[in-house]
Amino acid sequence: MAVKSESNDDGSPVNGAASRMHASASFGVLRSKRQRWGTGLTISETILRVTVVDDESVRRGICQLLTANADIDVVCEGADGADAIRKAREHRPDLILMDVTMPTMNGLDATRIIKREMPRIHIVVVSQHDAAPFRKEAMSAGASAYIMKSEIAGRLLAEVRKLQI
Repeated sequence: MAVKSESNDDGSPVNGAASRMHASASFGVLRSKRQRWGTGLTISETILRVTVVDDESVRRGICQLLTANADIDVVCEGADGADAIRKAREHRPDLILMDVTMPTMNGLDATRIIKREMPRIHIVVVSQHDAAPFRKEAMSAGASAYIMKSEIAGRLLAEVRKLQI
C-alpha cells in the first residue's frame, strides 16, 4: 500500500495545509484522511479520480458537473481514444468517462485496450447513439455503464456514485 504524507519533520502540515494520507483501496479509489489544523478532528472522505474523454464542448460541460462535487477530482482530459489510453497509463484514474465516436481511435476500441491493461479502471461510455448495438458493444468491451449524452445531467452523478466505495 503506497502512502503519501505532506508534513514537516515535526509532523505539522506543510505550509499550513491539511495533512493528507492516501492509500489505495479496492478499485483504486483513494481514501483521504485530512486533519483540520488546530482542531484535532479527522475527516475521512472518498476522492474519485476521473478522466474525461470527449470533444471539447461536451468535455467542458462534464468537467463542470463533476468538479462541483468535492469528492470528485478530474485529473485529466482527453480528445480521442488514443489519448484516453495514454492518459490512463500515465494517471491511473479510478474512472474514465469516454465518448464512443472520436477521431484517431473510437471509445470502444480504447475501452477494450484500457480494460485489458488496467482492469481496475471503471469506464462509463457516454454517447449520442441510443441504439442497442452500441450499448451492447460498450458493455462487452468492458464498460461499467452506458449513458446517453442527452441524459448526462440526470444520470451521470448517479452512475459515478454507484462506482464509489
